[in-house]
Amino acid sequence: MIHLPKKNPVYEKELWSANRSAFFALAIMAYHAIMAVIALAVFSNMLSVIREQGQGNYSLMLQMYLILAMVECMLVICIIPGIAGSGIAKERERHALELMQISGISAWKIVLGKLKSYMNTAIVLILSGSPALALVYVYGGIQISDFIAGATILALIAGYLCNICLFCSAISRKPGHAIVISYGAVLFLIGGTLLIHYAQFLLVGQTYGESIGSPIAWYHYLLLLNPLVTFFEVMNQQAGSKAFIFDMINYQGNYRPNWVTENWITISLMLQLAVGALLLIATVYEVKRKR
Repeated sequence: MIHLPKKNPVYEKELWSANRSAFFALAIMAYHAIMAVIALAVFSNMLSVIREQGQGNYSLMLQMYLILAMVECMLVICIIPGIAGSGIAKERERHALELMQISGISAWKIVLGKLKSYMNTAIVLILSGSPALALVYVYGGIQISDFIAGATILALIAGYLCNICLFCSAISRKPGHAIVISYGAVLFLIGGTLLIHYAQFLLVGQTYGESIGSPIAWYHYLLLLNPLVTFFEVMNQQAGSKAFIFDMINYQGNYRPNWVTENWITISLMLQLAVGALLLIATVYEVKRKR
């Protein structure tokens, strides 16, 4: 006899709720509108430059691809805390979390059901931005493998952010507080690590290491946790810039490259996935503890 896997009731409920959510519909509309406006503006500017030069310029197409991809990444980063930030806190406020646990649904099923539903939303956002990026593909310079790699990396980053927001929701009592904490955590992750990275330059101006080729300062490695920097490094490598992250760090001193800077994307993604997995376990623990 073949035993079909049991469906996750939490995921089914979240999927049904998302399809009827006004916030989700407005988020999708705003996302498409912003992507379309920026894509048309950049595309029209590129065509005007090509007309003036009288020939195609592939560097402009790569710049257009980089701009659109980064806009898509930032929109996903901005939308995810609003969608996933209140997930568990909302159920706790409605006393639905206790009912789920009493009915025999494990904490793992609750958290994974929430995570899966939010990842579905993130993937819809990522895939729906493909038509704007396809404008670059029409004129060449970008391979289909670049689109697939960029979408995959962005999906991994979305999972990382969803785990952060779920943990913020698990430790909060009110949905509003959970959303504020989620946005605060993401803001620190994006802006805080960049501020720490540039702090010495902002305070005392351009500095250098103790000697030429000195080791990289420890606080620069905090950028490994920054998903925006990771995605920007991926896009720059696709555009042909192989040393962007080292140039970004080396601007703060006169450092020597090492195996971390040479394998930045791999190490960064592995570290972010590890942090996301630890936060997922911590979220399950919080759900069990506050039963």
